[in-house]
Amino acid sequence: MLRRSLAGQSRTEVHDDELSRGGVSYSIDTVNTFTARHPEAELFWLIGADHVPTLPQWREAEALAKAVTFVVIPRPGQPQASLPSPWRLRHLRGWPLGISSSEVRDRIRRGLPFAHLVPAGAADVIASEGL
Repeated sequence: MLRRSLAGQSRTEVHDDELSRGGVSYSIDTVNTFTARHPEAELFWLIGADHVPTLPQWREAEALAKAVTFVVIPRPGQPQASLPSPWRLRHLRGWPLGISSSEVRDRIRRGLPFAHLVPAGAADVIASEGL
């Protein structure tokens, strides 16, 4: 889906490390892979504001907090989240995004329209693969 959605975008790459790793994939595993691959890079993790309060419960949360800066996407009605050090949060400004991936998946399950909420390439894959 990502490859189809980002077709023609020259400044992006899609890595399937989490899929090829097999089994359960944790965020810290992905971060460790990218840290090893790009030791000089500053890593950023996009996350919806609704998920920020759960970060301290993620696997190896303290290591994750030290390894990345979380870029928080605002959600309608969600207050600006904060976490103590060592967590680093940067909040995006602008209109809150009123849709989450969970809501898209729910709409698909319920047979409701969803194509207007995802890139055309993703909508095509979802439809053709019956996802």
